[in-house]
Amino acid sequence: NYYENQLTNNQYNYDVWFDYINLEENYLSELENDVSININLINQQKQIISKLYDKAIDNKPLVNDKKYWKRYIYLWINYFLYEELITKDIQKTRELFMKCLSIIPHKTFTFGKIWLLAAKFEIRQKDLQSARKILGKGIGLCAKENIFKGYIEIELQLGEMDRCRSIYIKYIEKMPYNCMAWKNYAQLEINLGEIERARAIYEIAITQNELDMPELIWKSYIDLEINEREFDRVRKLYERLLDKTAHVKVWISYAQFECDLMAEEENDDNKLVYLENIRNIFNNGYKLLKEKGFKEERIILLEAWR
Repeated sequence: NYYENQLTNNQYNYDVWFDYINLEENYLSELENDVSININLINQQKQIISKLYDKAIDNKPLVNDKKYWKRYIYLWINYFLYEELITKDIQKTRELFMKCLSIIPHKTFTFGKIWLLAAKFEIRQKDLQSARKILGKGIGLCAKENIFKGYIEIELQLGEMDRCRSIYIKYIEKMPYNCMAWKNYAQLEINLGEIERARAIYEIAITQNELDMPELIWKSYIDLEINEREFDRVRKLYERLLDKTAHVKVWISYAQFECDLMAEEENDDNKLVYLENIRNIFNNGYKLLKEKGFKEERIILLEAWR
């Protein structure tokens, strides 16, 4: 047997295991498509494949380095699917998920995909409590972002908004720098019409010492107030942002906001008020950038003004 010889030389060659198993699975398909074949022969072939998977997953990588584990983990994933969909052995599939999760060195690295697959498997078995326990354990052990996202998505589909909130709270406790987490949490509340809750989330977010994309949070917060037509709140947010940064894009965005309001306005007197606001923004921006010696930024601001 070609594959047996290859594996004798290197039992950790997972590509050979994939090819070997694929060969046997193709043979199983041929047997199942042949109406003259005895069912016992089909069942025997299924057992051969299961035993082959067992042999394959026994060859755990020798080092705890994720790059060596990636192909190995896909052997497990294929095995899960085989037992659930082909042999339809639900209890064995459940045991395989638990065994796989027990051997992954979660303190060194993890595979969020496995936690999510295990939870979704339990949901297909209509065991929501077990699915939640799996994801809760995954968050406790690893706190990986895709586990949080997957868990939230599941609860969203179930309409469990309070559970979504609880998961988001854990999410931002673990990753307070993660602006997408803050933004998505606030967006959840916006979608539910809970504007004050969303504002409270944004307020906490912008006070974090380290954020990976602070501009995303500020823009989202400002967009919320624009959509709510709370224009004084928008101005106060821009002023607070300008206390933190003198970036020319912020000055231009602030002026553009007033320009957009002026374009909507039909009353000429009010248009003049907006025009004065725009002049003040550009003047203050130019003055501050000049004080800081930012020549290129001043040119950009002047071009925007024109």
